[in-house]
Amino acid sequence: LAQLNTAALEHQLLAAEEELAIATSIFESADNQVRFDSRRAALNLQMAQLQLDHAIANAADPPTGDNELNISLLTIQRDLVQVAIDELSDGVDPQLRFDVTRAQKRVDEIKATIANASLVSPMTGRLIYFTPDPGDPVIAFEPIAVVADLSVLEITDEMNAEDLTELAEGMPLSIKRASLPGNVYSGAIASLPAPYGLATDGYVHVAFAEQPPADEFKVGDRMNFTVLIEERDDVLWLPSSAIRQFSGRNFIVVQNEGLQQRVDVRLGLEGDGRVEILEGAEENQTVIGP
Repeated sequence: LAQLNTAALEHQLLAAEEELAIATSIFESADNQVRFDSRRAALNLQMAQLQLDHAIANAADPPTGDNELNISLLTIQRDLVQVAIDELSDGVDPQLRFDVTRAQKRVDEIKATIANASLVSPMTGRLIYFTPDPGDPVIAFEPIAVVADLSVLEITDEMNAEDLTELAEGMPLSIKRASLPGNVYSGAIASLPAPYGLATDGYVHVAFAEQPPADEFKVGDRMNFTVLIEERDDVLWLPSSAIRQFSGRNFIVVQNEGLQQRVDVRLGLEGDGRVEILEGAEENQTVIGP
């Protein structure tokens, strides 16, 4: 979807790699020195042992005072060489090894961050929404893109709270394309926004009963859907325009023997430009429009 700007990270990586190279060079130099010193000490030990053996073999019997002193000095010299070998057996200073490990870890962390700078979609689909432009700052955890799975089409709509109270998830409905109202599809309300349903956004989601062919619609097509809230047969109804209101009253104006008369009415269902009249009007009355 996008490649995040990693210029600052690239500079940090160069500095970290330089620090790693320096730490590695110091460690390798120290390691080489330890190996050379160990080899030198081993040779010195052999030489000291040979000198000691020679002094013992050539001493008088019984040894003179000078013989005993020389043998003691050579023994101490051999033991000192052995102490040096024991010290070198510990190897390189652990701090130098730690410096290399720490520098390598820093390099690996920066490389991993750069590798994750590519924003990858978790699903296969089509990018239908992307907000930021190159160089724009983004806020953590706020959505910046929408990827749609076009194999499963749905309709979304934003409705006011008054209309939402009349709806419920699972309600059947009919769907029409605004540009081709003659084609009618069956569907249902898949989800409603909280607190009316389980949708995680603020939209009504409408699902097709049967998925239409993928090439029949495209993203952004304007659609209309009609939900049947309630149905009644054999009712008295008037056009919405015939209903008048004043001071909280609903009334109509009827023609009665050449006179116009206001009549209060009680309304029922309303929809599709029609209003059910429960009380106040009778069939065959002449109603005067506004």
